[in-house]
Amino acid sequence: MKRKLLCAVVTLTLLAGLAGTVSAVAEADDEFDIRDGVLVKYNGPGGDVVIPDGVTEIGNEAFGLCYTLTSVVIADGVKNIGSYAFAMCWSLKSVEISNSVTNISDWAFAGCYSLGAIILPNGIKRIGEGIFAGCNSLTSIVLHDSITDIGEYAFQKCAFASVTIPENVLNIGYRAFYKCSALETIDVASKNPNYSSIDGVLYNKTETQLICYPSGKRMESYTVPVGTTVISDSAFAFSNALFAIAIPYGVKKIDDYTFLGCDALASVTIPDSVIDIGNAAFTVCMALTSIVIPKNVTSIGSRAFADCRSLTSIVIPNGVTQMDSSVFDGCPTDLVIYGEPGSYAQEYAETWEMLFVKIEDLPQPGISAPSTDNTRVIFAVLSAIIWILTYRSFAA
Repeated sequence: MKRKLLCAVVTLTLLAGLAGTVSAVAEADDEFDIRDGVLVKYNGPGGDVVIPDGVTEIGNEAFGLCYTLTSVVIADGVKNIGSYAFAMCWSLKSVEISNSVTNISDWAFAGCYSLGAIILPNGIKRIGEGIFAGCNSLTSIVLHDSITDIGEYAFQKCAFASVTIPENVLNIGYRAFYKCSALETIDVASKNPNYSSIDGVLYNKTETQLICYPSGKRMESYTVPVGTTVISDSAFAFSNALFAIAIPYGVKKIDDYTFLGCDALASVTIPDSVIDIGNAAFTVCMALTSIVIPKNVTSIGSRAFADCRSLTSIVIPNGVTQMDSSVFDGCPTDLVIYGEPGSYAQEYAETWEMLFVKIEDLPQPGISAPSTDNTRVIFAVLSAIIWILTYRSFAA
């Protein structure tokens, strides 16, 4: 009788243990949905997570929108991290990535607001499109020499103050460092065949194309070097400390969004070599009060000066024959267009019920209250001279 009772107890104990094991396996399976080595979906509670052994790939959106994830360790064996794999993991502060990872796909860590630093694997060749976009706590990033390509919007709104482009990077995508408000310096390895840096500003190798002026630079004035012929789309966008800029002769176009959101920009010197002003080129330049369009410009793009809330006067030459209806959206109602009688500028002003004044009635600008800031005084004087010379050019 005692023996039968003992056997029954042992059996029940074993069954209970087996049930516990089965339950544990089920819980593990519920937490990580893994199929043929691909972690398809994480269903766990978040917190600190270690990727299980046997996983070779983290699938697209596997951890996406996992707001409670705070850290993740990606161990040896994982080779690929899919698109949006950790996107919008708002609480993610720490990521440890094994050197076995050779590819991180587009937007993989986009919107990880709490991510403060990350060390990329040595074998990564491409920084995917938007991979760290919106990581506005990311204050440190090291790019290895293995990297050859940096995708569009790769580091948008990141918080690091400096970055060095490695020597093997052959391509930097559109707006790779867009709205990085803390970024003051972009350096480039001296042996890089495609890119260079002048005083922390990103140029092509021949220094003829200005690609990106770091929007966190604290300089109030900047003179684009002589020899520059191209200023890229969005090159100065959201450079909020920039008060004055001088563009050299030889530049042919003020490209789309070039000075978008430059809140403090009040003085712009545009050379006669410019023939086109692109879409939204000066949109939301809140301090800009007046501007002279060079005599060879033929086209002004849509919303070129939209929401320039202080803009009260603009000189438009006879050569301009194309302007979108939205060029001055959001500008003051007392904005005056100066031009020649019978010109396209006058026709435009009358069509859109704007103020038009003949160029010979252009008032000579004065300099208001003196400033203790020498830079601002100098550029105010230069602006006055430019207005006087422009008036004489139009009147001649």
